Amino acid sequence: MLVLGAASGGLLFVSDAPAGVYWIQLFALLPWLAGLALLALRWWHSVLSGLGLGLAYAVPTLAMLDFPWLADLGFGLGLALQWALLSALVGGLFSRWPPVWAALGAGALAALVEWIQQLAVPMWGTAQCWVRVWSACPACIQLASLAGMLGAVFALVAIQALAVQLALAARALARGRAAVLTAALAGLLGAAIVADAALWAREPQSRIKVAAVGWTYASWPHPASPVLERHVLPALSQAADGGAALLACPEVGLYLEPGERQTVLARLQQAAAERRIWVAAGIFDVQSDTNRIVWIAPDGRIEAEYVKHHLVPFFETYPAGDGEPVLVEIDAARAGGIICQDDNFTDLSRALGREGCGLVAVPTNDWAAVAPYHQENSLWRPVESAYGLVRATTNGTSLIASARGETLASCDHLRQGPGLVTAELPLYVPGSAYAHCGDWPVLAACALLLAAGALAARRSRGIDKQDTRC
Repeated sequence: MLVLGAASGGLLFVSDAPAGVYWIQLFALLPWLAGLALLALRWWHSVLSGLGLGLAYAVPTLAMLDFPWLADLGFGLGLALQWALLSALVGGLFSRWPPVWAALGAGALAALVEWIQQLAVPMWGTAQCWVRVWSACPACIQLASLAGMLGAVFALVAIQALAVQLALAARALARGRAAVLTAALAGLLGAAIVADAALWAREPQSRIKVAAVGWTYASWPHPASPVLERHVLPALSQAADGGAALLACPEVGLYLEPGERQTVLARLQQAAAERRIWVAAGIFDVQSDTNRIVWIAPDGRIEAEYVKHHLVPFFETYPAGDGEPVLVEIDAARAGGIICQDDNFTDLSRALGREGCGLVAVPTNDWAAVAPYHQENSLWRPVESAYGLVRATTNGTSLIASARGETLASCDHLRQGPGLVTAELPLYVPGSAYAHCGDWPVLAACALLLAAGALAARRSRGIDKQDTRC
């Protein structure tokens, strides 16, 4: 059991960065699920398999991330306990429920346990969710606009659980059971493929040209004025010359010491007015001790300011913002912004979707070890809430992505150095079902499915008892 669980955990690790072979997740859980179906004679067998999976996935992943040891310990234990709990529950279903209900129930339990994990260990939000890697195939995650990442968790676990049950039915020559399982597997796969294809085929309403600038730095904080002259102002001129309506700059790109805010921002405001371009500037204002986006309009006015709401625990100790959406109008498109860690959670991105945002600027500050994981997770947000993404990053990748999650332009500053990315961004109908409802429809559907499965199992046991008496 431990070996089979660890095999699945190892495959999940290979599916993730740095290898990034996302499609391995289509069969990664088969060893673990097969072990639960064939070998889990006691509840602790299932727990052991789950611990093996969680540790085999978490330990090499944490070695890649290079977190502080305390964060490693908490994250690793959280993942191990998550998979141990799920494994114990799924093992119970496999031993007591009819095969179809057991497989679908496994998917429902996986979604519920993932949701509980995100609430219990909220440090990284959805960035800790294993299905995050599927953003590499945007055509496959269009259902996120209806069901978010939990929908993907349900589908991947349920499909593989159905495949395991089908193999067992074929082995036992149970033709009737195999037919039902085949129909359920084909129905689930078919529904996902058709829905993804239909959502992918949407046509944009309009287009807008946007730009993002990013760079690397060896130490922080760094003086604002040299950064402004070396990176921001040249990028602003280049973006304006290329016809961009917006330039996004990285998180804390301008570190403003007390007394510097007015003079540094005045220079940026003047440049924006001269080139008639919007600027979403990431600043750290030492005087107010806040991490902000300053929205500068094409006439040079400071139109709005947003303060970062989700702070990284133990690292960011300054005051957080209230999380209220801050909106501006850019060429008849409604735009908003969130900052770095904000993008690991769905509450703010969904709020922007509900407000009808067609594009969202995300100033970000990464480091080499975490950059690919953060990028994978960021690409789910535009799909979930139907907005275009303009991501400006230091020590990571700046990119522009559509509401379908497709990356239109990108620059890995760690490999390519400082630079500007520009793209013509298609704007789709803003908002989505997920933006308005969040995870609750999926959670309710999972709860109903589990209740129906429990009823079916009870009826099945009743029929078996009658047959025994006869």
